[in-house]
Amino acid sequence: MRRWLLCLLGLPAALIACLIAGILAYALWQDRDLPGLWRSFGRDDRPFTVDPDSLDRAAFADPVFVGTLGSPQISEASGLAASSRRDDLLWVLNDGGHPARLYPIALNGSDRGSFVLPEEVHWNEDWEDLTSFVWQGRSYLMIGDVGDNFAWHRTRRLIVVEEPELSQSAADWAAPVEVAWSFEFRYEDGPRDCESIAVDPASERVLLLEKAEPPMTVYELPLRSSGSEPEVARAIAVVDTIPQPTRIDRKMHGFRGDWLSRPTALDVSPDGREAVVLTYKYAYRYTRAEGEAWSTAFARVPEFIIVPPTRQAEAMSFDRTGRSLYVTSEQQPSPLFRIDRVSPHSGQPQ
Repeated sequence: MRRWLLCLLGLPAALIACLIAGILAYALWQDRDLPGLWRSFGRDDRPFTVDPDSLDRAAFADPVFVGTLGSPQISEASGLAASSRRDDLLWVLNDGGHPARLYPIALNGSDRGSFVLPEEVHWNEDWEDLTSFVWQGRSYLMIGDVGDNFAWHRTRRLIVVEEPELSQSAADWAAPVEVAWSFEFRYEDGPRDCESIAVDPASERVLLLEKAEPPMTVYELPLRSSGSEPEVARAIAVVDTIPQPTRIDRKMHGFRGDWLSRPTALDVSPDGREAVVLTYKYAYRYTRAEGEAWSTAFARVPEFIIVPPTRQAEAMSFDRTGRSLYVTSEQQPSPLFRIDRVSPHSGQPQ
């Protein structure tokens, strides 16, 4: 049982009863999945599946600070994606509870305005990740409204907009953007918490990685819905090769140490050959051969990538070329870091 659950035993019985009654009443009112809630509370800590000292370092340099996110509206950056239209632009979104907006930024974090979705239909319930892709010759941004801290929502949503083109007009500072399509989905084996989505350009499928203790499951969805019923996210791979927090991690970080290895972002390289998983401690790179299934790739021991020591790194993306990764944090002010790919032989940026 998770250590923080054991802490509840120290509370007065009446307070515990009130908390449980409140949670149950809310769950029934909102039609939440109570078995899913029980699973999220009941997963036990598991021993290491991989020795952290056995991992090789991926051919990426140390993070370089390139700037701070300039928009004061970006107060809880939880998703980051590279533009598919231009090399000098990234896109950011805020975590749940904030306005339904997308924020373009320059590669040094400077503010390039905002684009507003119609909130009466597409509100920001729990936006947790953002990914870009090209489909049928057009550039798109996919918003993952997939957060579910208690793993009890019966369905979650994906929202897709065609990537806006920036101009120099004042309208770019609060321009409307139309939704190209959106759809609800459910997981085939019950609700899951998730903060990590990516589009695989090779298969034109959406990958979702749950935020959980190992083993973590990778699910797959189509780019578009085929009907009026929620799509079903099917399990395609298991990730049990990310080293889990050590005793030193828990001693240094306290309660937060238990969460250091939870996935907070996922991205697939533009050529579809690499997947990088971001955690609060490191990022991890999985590679696959041409035509190889992700189930095979995720079964391998990954290489680690050093990420900046931020308070809450939850947003990451390859750049448009695939030569660098960008990482930012939910803290404010939000720092922006670039991690360049290096030649494995020379150690110099490619």
